[in-house]
Amino acid sequence: MPDRFSLGILFRDHWRSLVDVRTGNPDYVASAVLILLPLGSAGVMLWKQWSFGDVGTFVAAVTLLAGVLFAAFTQLTAMRMRLDEPDSPTKSSSVARQFREAAAHTLVGSVLAGADAAIFVLATAIRKEASDNINIVLSAMGVAVSVYLMLIFILVARRMYAAYLTLFEQGKSLPPRRKIKP
Repeated sequence: MPDRFSLGILFRDHWRSLVDVRTGNPDYVASAVLILLPLGSAGVMLWKQWSFGDVGTFVAAVTLLAGVLFAAFTQLTAMRMRLDEPDSPTKSSSVARQFREAAAHTLVGSVLAGADAAIFVLATAIRKEASDNINIVLSAMGVAVSVYLMLIFILVARRMYAAYLTLFEQGKSLPPRRKIKP
């Protein structure tokens, strides 16, 4: 396959970035969640033989999500470029890693959102009735990819917040709330 169409490095960085930031070791829990939750969701769909009646809303949603994630990548790139400027207030390697992880997850999410839309369009195109086996399988695939997308969204949100805290709050989150005396 020509290198131009290869997404291998993208998916490789997506998985390699799943590291416990405290120890530097691979984050096996995050990897397990990313694998088992989507597969479990698809398994339930297949076991219960559930399928979607009308997937038009899903097609619109995941197509929009693909575009939003791709646009988010451009924003991440612009922010990272500003951090690398000579007059930047910080030159933190942990922030750079957080941006790289978020970028990889964001682009993988964008690609998968496009694939998810294709799955739902295919389900619509070949569907005879909601209980067809092929529709059940395609619905399960769509759910698995959608669950994976939601997990990626959570990963990116967490990474970006960690980068924000590192850059602007010395790495500290808000202190616990105290009861205000009347």
